[in-house]
Amino acid sequence: MNRINPRSFIKTLPMWAGIIALCLVTFVAITLITQHIFEYVPHSEDEVAYLFQAKVLAENRLTVPTPPQAQAFWSPFVIDYDQQRFGKYPPGWPLLLSFGIRLGAPWLINAILGTVTLALIGLLGYFYYCTDEADRSRCLVPLLAVGLGVVTPGFLFLSSSLLSHAASLFGVTLALVALFQTVTVSKYRYLYGIGVGAALGATFITRPFAALGVGLAVGIFVGGLVLRRELQPSLLLWIAGGGLLVSLLLPLFWWAA
Repeated sequence: MNRINPRSFIKTLPMWAGIIALCLVTFVAITLITQHIFEYVPHSEDEVAYLFQAKVLAENRLTVPTPPQAQAFWSPFVIDYDQQRFGKYPPGWPLLLSFGIRLGAPWLINAILGTVTLALIGLLGYFYYCTDEADRSRCLVPLLAVGLGVVTPGFLFLSSSLLSHAASLFGVTLALVALFQTVTVSKYRYLYGIGVGAALGATFITRPFAALGVGLAVGIFVGGLVLRRELQPSLLLWIAGGGLLVSLLLPLFWWAA
């Protein structure tokens, strides 16, 4: 695992140009799937609930009054309680989706997240597999990793939907990028550690169980490095602090709603 230095980065400019081109192809593919297959319409009960939550948040509200004859407007995963109507899901993805509502293009948020996630995956490939001993100008792992994403139907369709999977994957990938910096760069190490926790916290308020699973793996990994005295024990506290800072938005949202 290695840090980026300007000279080696210049040698890999053709690779980065290829990654950028593949990311642009991905964005176009997601856009076409959204337009011609999904037709900008939610196709599952989960998407309907997410879209409802996003519209409420776009109005700077957490809930809306239950409509008269509520059963006539019944929707799965949308809850009526104490004369207020709200979605049952954590607020992370609906909050992001609400920016798409404000722009008049809800589909755009997942398209951007999916595309940026592929770029981050390419960056991870560069970090982990383009070693100092290798000829960086011939390093193809990042390009192959991004290329696999471009031809993965599940990735393309989930990034074209209104579901939360793309946002969750973005958060996890961002956490892994920050984790690499945390364990390899001594300068600003604690800030990167906070970034790991914050990214996992953002994933937690989007898809909690995904964040818990990845967070457990990250905790074991960093804990092992601490036991081997390669990292300071206090780093675990910084990571946990960053995670708690964002994760506490979930109970705060439930309390406020």
